[in-house]
Amino acid sequence: MPRADGPFEIVEKIGSNAYKVDLPSDYEVHDTFNMGDLSPYYDSDDEEATVKEMLKDGFHDNKWTMSTKGYSIKEGHAWLAPDQPTLNWTNIMWNNWNIPKHSLTTWLRMNEGMNVKSKLFRFGCCTDDWCILCQRQPETVEHLFTSCVYSVRVQRCLLHWFGGTFTTVDRLSAENRNTLQWKFKVAMFNAYHYFIWFQRNNARINDWLSRPEVVAVRIEDDIKRRVKMKCKAL
Repeated sequence: MPRADGPFEIVEKIGSNAYKVDLPSDYEVHDTFNMGDLSPYYDSDDEEATVKEMLKDGFHDNKWTMSTKGYSIKEGHAWLAPDQPTLNWTNIMWNNWNIPKHSLTTWLRMNEGMNVKSKLFRFGCCTDDWCILCQRQPETVEHLFTSCVYSVRVQRCLLHWFGGTFTTVDRLSAENRNTLQWKFKVAMFNAYHYFIWFQRNNARINDWLSRPEVVAVRIEDDIKRRVKMKCKAL
């Protein structure tokens, strides 16, 4: 099967983030895809499909070329896609209490952009879809970070250190963002996703997996170091 092909007809929308595609029978792959794995099809002969043509009306209607500020990518995106949903987790990952690689890992998780084994198995890239960390359940994004035995042990170690219950996006979104405790939780939340994903990839590539207790200590040390630096700067 080629890396990209088409066009194919969308047969059915499944949930909020996946589509069933009418694929030829000789492809021998699962016909349901995450929205991030699909791209809109434009006829190369159709001039209206080019970015220049799509933005032409915006330039005329909004007078971008005549304004003192001029055109910006932000204004163009807002004009092309004005009705984007408001997400409750953007401030959780994109803030100065997080390391960029931690934020990026959480962003990939929230957008289902991780190449977990359940996705790779559908494309024939691996022989099974069992979780690399626990070998007990199929490796989906939700399983990897929520119910995997290995990840749960890391969570318990973190809670023994920090107390309370392991946080979620909904809980963080509902809390007061101006408190030091919230920022501490946010740092732990993002660091947790990065270290679990790192251990998963390390086990797959290098066949090496640290004990959950060791991973939790690394997360604790990382957060303590950053919080101390931030508190000194305040």
